[in-house]
Amino acid sequence: MKRLLLIVTVAVVAVTGVFASGKTDSFAGTKLVLSSLDTSILRKNDNLLPLLKEKTGIELTMDYIPESAYMTKLQVVLAAGSGEYDIMYANNKMYPVLFPTGWILPVDDYLKDPKMTTKEWDYGDFVPAIAANVKYEGKTMGIPFHSESNLLYYNKKLLADNGFKEPPKTVLEVYEYAKKLHHPEKGYAGVALIGTREGNVNGYGWIMVWLALGGSWRPAGKTPYAVLANPEAIQAAEIWTDMLKNYGPPGISNYGWNELYLAMQQEKVAMVISPTNDYPTYTDPSKSKIGEVMGYQCLKGPGDKYTVGNIAAWLIAKGSKNPKAAWAAITFLTSREAQIKQVVEKNSVNPTRNSVLSSKEFQKYDPNWAAATKEAFAHGNLEYTPLIPQGGQIREYLAIALSKALSGQMAPKDAMEEANANVVKLLANK
Repeated sequence: MKRLLLIVTVAVVAVTGVFASGKTDSFAGTKLVLSSLDTSILRKNDNLLPLLKEKTGIELTMDYIPESAYMTKLQVVLAAGSGEYDIMYANNKMYPVLFPTGWILPVDDYLKDPKMTTKEWDYGDFVPAIAANVKYEGKTMGIPFHSESNLLYYNKKLLADNGFKEPPKTVLEVYEYAKKLHHPEKGYAGVALIGTREGNVNGYGWIMVWLALGGSWRPAGKTPYAVLANPEAIQAAEIWTDMLKNYGPPGISNYGWNELYLAMQQEKVAMVISPTNDYPTYTDPSKSKIGEVMGYQCLKGPGDKYTVGNIAAWLIAKGSKNPKAAWAAITFLTSREAQIKQVVEKNSVNPTRNSVLSSKEFQKYDPNWAAATKEAFAHGNLEYTPLIPQGGQIREYLAIALSKALSGQMAPKDAMEEANANVVKLLANK
């Protein structure tokens, strides 16, 4: 796949803020339901719903589901063909499960139909590498609305107070800094990442560490996907475990996203490794004490693809009773108008359109964050997660191993070797 460097190098196409239906109130009274992960970032899509209704007449209800239950519920609903959902959220790790099933409606016919998609909406404005990520067997399966990589967020004041004149630039440096920044007697820890096994999200933070150490799901000359016992994976597990256990905040094994945000906002931790789109949350002046002293760093690694390249899209359920209305809703939600609104209101800081990424509105963000984010995007690994049908089970084995290591139930090396043995068996039975 092309690198996410295209985000900053592809020429910008000027577009107007027009959505697909091109006709106000054309679906008056139509009610649709959209399924989404339940996160504080995704809940910010709620602010688009009144404008969607004004523009199209569509009344869209958002069904927010915790990550731990999301795919299970989605698969049950889609397999039943009940039409309960018209539109759904999905990201890289979900595509290998959803796309081959026939449950998703490809949208190529809608894209080609000028009555359904106006020229001004401009599919060509989406970053090509991002748009290509939502294709399957030559078909366009959805429209990307969100791109995400990862950064080190750090408290500049706490670093300076402890004698550091510049931030760490690699994971190994983060590890060393964490030891010197850990001062529970002063009320703050050295570093934090997601620690909870719920929804297998502890693996996401581990992947950020692993990629920066040279990890890959398809390493040259080695068995693909059965990589959890490779040297980079064991090293990542050992560093991840030691950082969280010995230099992290109390209760780190229960840390989900909200706990991570709060710890940084309230100066309870000096550094976190977290997605690029968390920038507005960490710096929210109504909640955060440290907006003025927040620093940002793209952690460098070997090779070229050492950060997460996470792409999320809106898809149409094949069982939807109103697929044309669903398409009108999606094209508004992904329009330049909608993305600019989200950028201005800091509801989404990772747009997928070239024109928005290059807009004056986007350039108003903290220039240091913007520069670090562009660098992170440039090195994003679109296969940061195993993009095979067994990917979900592999991530569960990883999450279990990390949980056992963090709790002290097993040594990190032993836990990862156990997980990898399970992966080998899983792949042998495919």
